[in-house]
Amino acid sequence: MKDYFKQFGNVTRVRVVRSKRTGKSCGYGYIEFLHSQVAEIAADTMNNYLMCGRLLKATYIPSEKQHSGFFSGVNWSEDKYPKLKNRRQTTLSKNRLQSAKDHEKYVQRSLNNLSALESKLQVKGISIKFEPVDVPKM
Repeated sequence: MKDYFKQFGNVTRVRVVRSKRTGKSCGYGYIEFLHSQVAEIAADTMNNYLMCGRLLKATYIPSEKQHSGFFSGVNWSEDKYPKLKNRRQTTLSKNRLQSAKDHEKYVQRSLNNLSALESKLQVKGISIKFEPVDVPKM
């Protein structure tokens, strides 16, 4: 994007917004030019331009309407992108050892879900009693 928009003037910053979960583009981004007149010309010229099979909508945002979050975010790279980072965090959290207190909460939650399911089935006229197999004595 930066190389393409250099034809209009000096590009200071470019940000393509990406999904935190997958790392793919969300379909929009921001480009900052050194001079505001160049930004207006680029927005007028590139509005409704067909690029890579998608219709490009370009608008000029004046400096008084800009907020500080346009260019905030993590720089994206091949070895450090959101999907990989989230996958690593999830893997670590799923594989960590569970404490006895956490396991007790998990068992209690499962028993509550089973009793709620039994009561829903009772309302529909089905009488069934679930007996959990591997439940420690509380």
